[in-house]
Amino acid sequence: MVNENVFYIFVHLHQLDKPSYYIVPSKIVADTISKEHTAWLNKPGKDGLLHKDNNIRTIKFDDDRFLEKWDYLN
Repeated sequence: MVNENVFYIFVHLHQLDKPSYYIVPSKIVADTISKEHTAWLNKPGKDGLLHKDNNIRTIKFDDDRFLEKWDYLN
């Protein structure tokens, strides 16, 4: 779902510390998932074979640009 009024909140649960919250606009989530999934499909997997498409999607952010961005929701 892509809509300028939709945001996803990802929660990173730490063992002893308080959780970290990542507030991400839906457009960024959709674009990132699409790019990461396409890259995964094109990368050889086990035994050098290409991955088969499925409904599983993953997302990860390598920086903290969305960390605690609660102001996005105002």
